[in-house]
Amino acid sequence: MSLSDRRTFLAALAASGLTAGCGFTPAYAPGGAGDRLRGQLTTDPPYDKPSYVLVDRIETRLSRNDSAPYRLTFSITYGFDGLAVSPDGSTYRYHLTGTLDYTVVDQNTQATVTSGTVRNFVAYSALGTTVATSASAIDARERLMIILADQVVTELMATAQSWLP
Repeated sequence: MSLSDRRTFLAALAASGLTAGCGFTPAYAPGGAGDRLRGQLTTDPPYDKPSYVLVDRIETRLSRNDSAPYRLTFSITYGFDGLAVSPDGSTYRYHLTGTLDYTVVDQNTQATVTSGTVRNFVAYSALGTTVATSASAIDARERLMIILADQVVTELMATAQSWLP
């Protein structure tokens, strides 16, 4: 099939409406899951700097509403491994893993409407001064929280059609 024939075929396919039958709805379109989810959740208050970054990212993406009908509760666990270890036992790079368990509860009935677990990892360098390594570790934990928050929001958008009114 020549290039011009392919373009004609794809244009005809799009015009015929065959692509509309797949059920795809953009998340942020009016009436989409992202639009309907905005302002519907309140989160547990943060208890440390990483959880503050997590809550801030979720509230930035879904907006904050203290009187929302649903509450997002979460717990975070970390794992920590040395990646680049020299023959003398010095570690030059660390691998930080995070697991976030979340639950969305209807505030009126206290029923769980959805829950899940997201996992991810980041790495950071331990080369340099103690201050530089400490700053790298703090930055890595904050990056991990942003990644986990984005994963939670994505999962909530994917399941929102089944639990939002």
